Amino acid sequence: MLGTIQRIENVRIGSPVRSDSTVLWDFAPHDISISRFLLAKTPISVRTLSAPYNKRSILDHATIELTFNNAVKYMARLGWDSPIKERRLTIVGSRGSLTIQWEGKNETLIHYTNHKHAIIHIAEKEPLRQMLRHFITCVTKGSKPISDDIDGIINIRVVSALHTSWRRSGARILI
Repeated sequence: MLGTIQRIENVRIGSPVRSDSTVLWDFAPHDISISRFLLAKTPISVRTLSAPYNKRSILDHATIELTFNNAVKYMARLGWDSPIKERRLTIVGSRGSLTIQWEGKNETLIHYTNHKHAIIHIAEKEPLRQMLRHFITCVTKGSKPISDDIDGIINIRVVSALHTSWRRSGARILI
């Protein structure tokens, strides 16, 4: 449908500012999980481009870049600073693109090819409920979950590298 994936872009903005965390630790784990799931790989390097916008030096807005060994880049704009909540994921391939937009509980997929697009509406599902059902199934059937403890450890290593990149003014950090 999309051909070879060339890049993935995400926007995850609009949420209350937290004083106990940074936008990296709050939002980036979701993006790392998404990228690793879609590409079935772990990034080889990361960068964080940003500066805090508030006076408390808490990172409340960032652009992250995850680079994979097939030269695919995953870029995400993360921020608490927007008054409007926006969630959008775009996958760009050699034969087309797919955009997923979340507005409240509604999800819309838009498939773009040859300057045309098709809108695909997705039935409303509660993500946390889906995740709990999957967890219960894994426990009762003894099956391996989609995301396990090893995934969690890898994601923490990647977020930590993003945080290091931020502290080093956007330096590329190898994973």
